[in-house]
Amino acid sequence: MKVMKMDLDIHKAKIFIVDDHGPNVLLLNKLLKVNGFHNIVETVDVREMFSLYHREQPDLILLDLKMPYIDGFDILEQFSRYEKKPYTPIIVITSHDEMINREKAYKLGVQDFIAKPFDVKDVIHRIQCALKTSNQT
Repeated sequence: MKVMKMDLDIHKAKIFIVDDHGPNVLLLNKLLKVNGFHNIVETVDVREMFSLYHREQPDLILLDLKMPYIDGFDILEQFSRYEKKPYTPIIVITSHDEMINREKAYKLGVQDFIAKPFDVKDVIHRIQCALKTSNQT
C-alpha cells in the first residue's frame, strides 16, 4: 500500500525540462505526459533557467549540457556553489556522451546521466528512481 501511495505522489512531481532544442523539449514533455507526469515546466532559453527554477521550485530537473549562453556545466557549477543542499535532483540528458562529460557531471552532483538517443522506458525508470530517492531524504 505504501509503495502505491509513493507512486501516486511521484506522478505529482514538478519536472523542469531545460534544453535549447525545441523538438527535444516537446519529445520529453510528451513522454512524461504519456507516463502520467503532468506537472511540467520547460524552457528552451537557458537564460530563464534560474528565474524559472526559483519561481517554480521543481522536484526534478532534466538538463541538456550543450546550450548557448550558459552550458549545462555552468548551471551545475552554480547549483553546487549557491543552492542549499540537498538541492533538486538533476538528470543530464545529452548527446555528448563522452566519459569526461559523465565524470564532470557526476562530480558536480547530478543524480543521473542519460545519453541521446535514449530508450523511453529507461528514461521514465530513471526519473521515477530519482524522485523516489529524493523523497526518501
